[in-house]
Amino acid sequence: MRSPLAETQRQFVMANNRKRREPTTKPSRTAAGAVTLDFDGQLITPEVFRKAVNAFIDLIREVSDEVAGSSPKVQWNISVAAGSRLLIARPVADAATRAHARKAVAAITSGVRRLERGTTAPPVYFTERAIRAARDLASLRDPGDKAVSYVRIRTNGKPAEITQKSVATASTLMGDQHEAYGCVEGRLQTVSERGSFHFVVFDDLFDTAVNCSGDQDVMKQALAAFGKRVAVLGMVQYDTTGRPASIRVHTVRPFPDEQALPPIKNLRGIFKRAE
Repeated sequence: MRSPLAETQRQFVMANNRKRREPTTKPSRTAAGAVTLDFDGQLITPEVFRKAVNAFIDLIREVSDEVAGSSPKVQWNISVAAGSRLLIARPVADAATRAHARKAVAAITSGVRRLERGTTAPPVYFTERAIRAARDLASLRDPGDKAVSYVRIRTNGKPAEITQKSVATASTLMGDQHEAYGCVEGRLQTVSERGSFHFVVFDDLFDTAVNCSGDQDVMKQALAAFGKRVAVLGMVQYDTTGRPASIRVHTVRPFPDEQALPPIKNLRGIFKRAE
């Protein structure tokens, strides 16, 4: 009995053989809610195919798990498009994970585009393993042998190209980065649902933007604290200079408004005159 990977590879080879005998046609639009890996070249060896499949699965799994947080995880169904070279990941229909699936699909596409643009901070919902997976997909296009001519991630919009730019960006992001549980204090000035729901805190210490992600409860806390000084607690991803770049938040704690703080004269009794 063939393993799932061996069977997928067999289907892929048969599809490629049919494709070479048939006129080239424009791939149809990806099904709604799906993520597709689209790649082709002069020679797709079993090693290249295995690397592509593993990296693609790691990418969608890591991002969707990060989106879900402690909620039920999104399950994915992987298939090969007949007569083509497309690997398609469709979320399994489930009312409990439908919203997370949509958010993950959007986050994957926007994250890949950010890597191509040379982002200096990890894309939202991209863990270190997800960044490594994106780098592995981009490295399929080896400029030395040029066996793979292109690699793209497709959803419902324009395909996102993955090139050596993503390799360089991902390598820089993973260089001397590390994760640790911590706290970032600053003003919460940006809340966005473009691509995926996230918010930005401008760090008091360095005055830099720190990308923040979390579950629905965290997002409710963020909306309630919009425009305020906050302390966000969670797993902090630090860049190569030791500054916080992103954080997977589990708690947002707003600081009291200045008007709610007691005046200085009411605090005089706390301090003692130095002897």
